[in-house]
Amino acid sequence: MSFIGRGRVRLVLFHCSFLALKARSLSTTFIAPEEYRIEGERRLFQGQILDDNFQHSLYIFQDDLTHAYRLHAAVGNGELRRCPVWTAFVSELQMNSDTWIERHSRHRVRVKDLQIFVFCNEYRRKAQIRRHGEFELNFTHSAGDSDSEDAVRVIDVPPAQ
Repeated sequence: MSFIGRGRVRLVLFHCSFLALKARSLSTTFIAPEEYRIEGERRLFQGQILDDNFQHSLYIFQDDLTHAYRLHAAVGNGELRRCPVWTAFVSELQMNSDTWIERHSRHRVRVKDLQIFVFCNEYRRKAQIRRHGEFELNFTHSAGDSDSEDAVRVIDVPPAQ
């Protein structure tokens, strides 16, 4: 985690935890869009994935200072829309590897050594883990370019051969 710093990781995890709790609170009536943003990050990508049999929005954020990436899944629809489900930081070791992320089909991407932090008790991360420990992202169908191609392109990874 030294790539983006422990303090930054803790800040992001606290922010996501707080949002998840706030979204599920019976006393919450509204969460303003700006409350979902984290200062110092840019959203590079947003797409829809089928994650543990639920539709989630997958975001790829980049830290403005370190240029490190963060994957973030949120509830895709309903009253909990945008509520954080999980987030994962891409380590420097992963970024320097040619094999940490691979596209396996038009709508499926696998990520090696992804440590996800979960904010939803109902989420079963094991449903996304493949035989060799890779975390699988299953993108829903989209018009034109596949979201999986766009997501992989955002982080500058060549297509599978």
